[in-house]
Amino acid sequence: MEPLSFSDAPPALPVNVAERRRVRLDRRSHTRLPLRVAVRQQVLRGQPLFGVALAQSSDVGLGGMRIWRRCEPSEELLAIGTELLLSFELPGTDGLLELPCTVAFDEAQGRNRDYRMTGVSFAALSAQQEAQLTQFLSLPEHQHPET
Repeated sequence: MEPLSFSDAPPALPVNVAERRRVRLDRRSHTRLPLRVAVRQQVLRGQPLFGVALAQSSDVGLGGMRIWRRCEPSEELLAIGTELLLSFELPGTDGLLELPCTVAFDEAQGRNRDYRMTGVSFAALSAQQEAQLTQFLSLPEHQHPET
């Protein structure tokens, strides 16, 4: 999957949005690393019920992930708490990770509001899933496979 281009994204964030992001980052209990991989996002429960969307991650941590996807400007935002299933491959690993998660935030982005930036919290990870993420996140930065 080719990385999304955000050339029409606003050059600077309004102060209230930037402040909200800073506060959200301060609340994280796990460090996040940059990660650009294709992500399959499936709505399990909640509104809107648009089913499956393709997205791209921008970062990942043991507690969650941020993903971006293109959408119609009129598309409703995902409600906080919406249950999703994310499917993606960690670079340098074999197999697909399928992680249950909940929406922490969903924000319209871009000049035409045709992108969504969604933050998710992982929910009920199995011991194997947690071990895979922990192993990937614990690699020294220079050893991370190209993302």
